[in-house]
Amino acid sequence: MINHGFTPGRAFESDKVTLNSNVLGDYRSVIEATAEVYNEDYVPTIALAALGIRTLLSGLGVPPGAVHVSQELQSHRAAKSGDTVYCHGEVTQSSRRSKGGEIVILEFKVMDSEAALLLDGRTTLIIFEQE
Repeated sequence: MINHGFTPGRAFESDKVTLNSNVLGDYRSVIEATAEVYNEDYVPTIALAALGIRTLLSGLGVPPGAVHVSQELQSHRAAKSGDTVYCHGEVTQSSRRSKGGEIVILEFKVMDSEAALLLDGRTTLIIFEQE
């Protein structure tokens, strides 16, 4: 059985990210956003969620073949273009299955530069053994 390092309590933080036109432009191009709402000062909640999930996946080194099975998000406050944010992520549960898989629950928080909570989330992954 391979140990992927998804030990409950394992935590990590992202580098600070300034929500500038480059970051937001990348998000808009990925979702092919053309609506006027995406040209306003406020950052879409899903863009913050994408930053959080990216932090989880890169911080943990999730192996190829992982399946994202659920996602919960709660928005607490809007972020504006120009804000600096960072993400804190943590493995909250990990359960190995007898047939070689592992169910992992991760939680994350996206906060502004004063540590005010903008968004929090919880995601569940199933990680299969690679042969």
